Amino acid sequence: MDSKIINEELITIKKKLAFQNQEKKDRAAELFIANTELLFQNEEKEKRAQELLMANIELKRVQEYQKEYIEGIEMMIYMTSHQIRQPIVNILGLSQLVDLSTDTKVDLKQTLDHIKTSAQSLDELTKELNTYILDLRQKAKNRLL
Repeated sequence: MDSKIINEELITIKKKLAFQNQEKKDRAAELFIANTELLFQNEEKEKRAQELLMANIELKRVQEYQKEYIEGIEMMIYMTSHQIRQPIVNILGLSQLVDLSTDTKVDLKQTLDHIKTSAQSLDELTKELNTYILDLRQKAKNRLL
């Protein structure tokens, strides 16, 4: 074999190797860019996961508040339907007695005293209900802070 042919073959091989080396360098650069992008995407996903975790915690807190609030409203409904209703029934019944009454002035005075007592009871229960509502609202504000 002639040394010229060998030199030409070596040059050809050297060029092929240089080309392959450049291809490998290009692929390595592409892989580096892809890896950098994947790292960035992973960081973004971790941030979103943390945001979702915080949102989930907040949602649970709001659900707990909502549950307490509903229980409070149920208590108000109970107070309205039972405790407040009784004095109203008393006042209405006593008022009918006054309408139908032919009693003496003393009897009418006693009936009016009962009406007054029922009205005062209703006033007290209304105040309690208002206090309860204000407390419920304050709890809501404190929980949301």
